[in-house]
Amino acid sequence: MQKISYFCPLPIWKIDVVDQHHIVVELRDNQLFKTIWKVFNLNEEHCVFSYENAKNSWWKSIVGATKDYLVLHELKQGKNPEISATALVHIPTAVVQNFPLFQFDGLKQNKIILSNPKGEKNEVILPESHFTFIIEEATVYIESNEHFIGFIDIIKHHTGDIPCLECEYLEAKNYIIIAYYSKVEEQNYTSKLLIINKLNEKVLLEMCYEKLTGAIYGMFFVLNNKLIYSNGKNVVTILQLLNK
Repeated sequence: MQKISYFCPLPIWKIDVVDQHHIVVELRDNQLFKTIWKVFNLNEEHCVFSYENAKNSWWKSIVGATKDYLVLHELKQGKNPEISATALVHIPTAVVQNFPLFQFDGLKQNKIILSNPKGEKNEVILPESHFTFIIEEATVYIESNEHFIGFIDIIKHHTGDIPCLECEYLEAKNYIIIAYYSKVEEQNYTSKLLIINKLNEKVLLEMCYEKLTGAIYGMFFVLNNKLIYSNGKNVVTILQLLNK
């Protein structure tokens, strides 16, 4: 399996898809209350675009992306934050279009759809339609689910670990991919990624996070036969799933 890893200067908060060849990673500095966004090529080991100077960046978060734009929601500061605006950040110029009171409603063919509380719509036309990629996401099985006991047997057989909290499960290509948690002590968990091939052989076992107090939402996804996950707070890994 071909593997590419990106080291990020700040802890990873979120990973989203730009197009079939790129992902965007949201990074947050909880000391300086700063957020930056980096776009990576899935086939090359470098960052192709970085957006680092957004005003009030701590209150912004990625909600969508296309080949041409990053879509950011800005929240009102306070105990009960609400969406106050949507910003479109052009790739690669970093020119920003702001839409106060509008929120992101999704992508439709070659349009970014925005709406406000009055029901008014705003459509941003893109140069071309390019939403042809396929994202495969895992199914989550919590510990109380009747099927969870099956994961206990599989994971214990291949790793010796006893899973808890929940498991994320996906069949992609000829592989079974499982992200799971094991308990170290009370309120202290580790998360690992296990890949098994069609011959029931362990292909990969990798530590992702340590010293967790609970489960993390969305440990991995597959984009165009590439497994994308974070193994450590600062590392994004892309693993090519081969037809074997």
